[in-house]
Amino acid sequence: MLFRSVGLGNGAVEFSGKAVEFSQGTKKVAEGINSIPESTKALNGGMEELIQGTETLKNGQDGLTEGLNKSLEALEQIRAGKEKEGKVVGLLLRGLEGLDKIAKGIENLPGGNTLAQTMKETVDKQRIALEGLKNSSDELILALTQVEEGLKEAEGASIELAEGIENVNEGQKKVSGGLNELATGTEGLKDASNQLVEGSIGLE
Repeated sequence: MLFRSVGLGNGAVEFSGKAVEFSQGTKKVAEGINSIPESTKALNGGMEELIQGTETLKNGQDGLTEGLNKSLEALEQIRAGKEKEGKVVGLLLRGLEGLDKIAKGIENLPGGNTLAQTMKETVDKQRIALEGLKNSSDELILALTQVEEGLKEAEGASIELAEGIENVNEGQKKVSGGLNELATGTEGLKDASNQLVEGSIGLE
């Protein structure tokens, strides 16, 4: 009988020691759980700043895309104007061919040699000027076409980048939503762990 009460006494002492350890453990768990909502809220605050920064970046990218688009429109108008100018110059050059024929006809008339010569010189000067204008227009149209192709590539890349930024932003918003849910869920854990601590105090 003595052995039973000694064994029972040792068991009670051991139980009491383990109960104290359990109680202390529950306090540490509760402290850890209690810090989760605050940490999660702080993390979410940082995520909100990141989301705003990404949205600002996307707005800037959209502005760049819009600027590239307006530049393309302006280039297309300039190119169209230069192409129209080239057609007019082509018509004027053909008109000069007609004046050449007229000058040759005047040259064959009696006393028309001087007038024909003056006319030929004037036509030649106009031809040189018009050909120079046509060549510079052709070169400008070629340069504008190359610039336009570069702008189209840049615009396409800018649109893709803006879409990529939008996808990142959507992902960030999902993470933020998940952090909010985590914070809400851990608030419930906080109450449960506090109850566990209160219950374990009686075991000490």
